[in-house]
Amino acid sequence: MREVLQSPAIFEWFDISGADDIPPIFGGEVVEKIDLFPPTPDDHVGRVVVGVMSSVEDVSVLMDKVHDGLDRFKEGGVRKIWVYRALDDGQEVMILQEIEDELTARQWIDHPDAAAEWMSHAGLGAYPTHFVGTFAHLMSIEEQG
Repeated sequence: MREVLQSPAIFEWFDISGADDIPPIFGGEVVEKIDLFPPTPDDHVGRVVVGVMSSVEDVSVLMDKVHDGLDRFKEGGVRKIWVYRALDDGQEVMILQEIEDELTARQWIDHPDAAAEWMSHAGLGAYPTHFVGTFAHLMSIEEQG
């Protein structure tokens, strides 16, 4: 599955099928998951999530900036920050931010903190600039060794 998601052939499949719109598919690996508040019994299913696809020059620099701004993220209502690096492009990242509620999420999108500079560089190709939804399921594919 990892090899399929890393391959540009996946886009050829959409061309062969005659699909006019390529659905946004992101295959990535976890860079880091940061919990800004203690976990709750209901975990994260159903929580409001702001997702951003962005291109960064250096993922480690991005993570330094994220860590430097953790208090500001908390003040902005961000509960969790999950960063994933694309399997097919080491500079493409998907950043999921769990936010207290939809109103706070909309305010965060309209006025992000400077620590969230990726918010202004959001959207790549078929990916939307920002997306807001509720978390339903995360699929993980473990490497076999």
